[in-house]
Amino acid sequence: MYWIGLLVVIVLAGWIFAGNGGLMVVLDIPSILLLLGLVLSLLAASGLMKDFLRVFRVVKGKTSVFTRTELEKSLLAVRLTMKLLLGSGVFGTMTGAIFIFAQVSEIFSMPKALSVSGIILLYAILLWLILLPLQSHLESRLLEPDDS
Repeated sequence: MYWIGLLVVIVLAGWIFAGNGGLMVVLDIPSILLLLGLVLSLLAASGLMKDFLRVFRVVKGKTSVFTRTELEKSLLAVRLTMKLLLGSGVFGTMTGAIFIFAQVSEIFSMPKALSVSGIILLYAILLWLILLPLQSHLESRLLEPDDS
């Protein structure tokens, strides 16, 4: 069900972006790479990368082949990733805004330049929204009674 919901979100986001100037207005590969680079490197530094990747197997599987500890560590990894996304998004947006303020000489070009710096925060929020159902799924799995 998660994958169907994710597909609907992607289609709706594409429809919204396509209706408001096209996907090229919001597609910024360097911002995506910066955001993912920051988040994934900090997640790896925390030692929870393996636990984060396990989340996708948990969502895909219907059986309880994962221990309670594995589910708790995966939940911790998802929560950390969500925090890292928001922190990295704000960091990237603020860094971009500072560079823009330092380089833009004409006031009329400021709004367009600032919109580019806000794209990284948009990506962070979109990815954060995608992770919310994963967090809920893990929490609901942890509330299920143990079979042992």
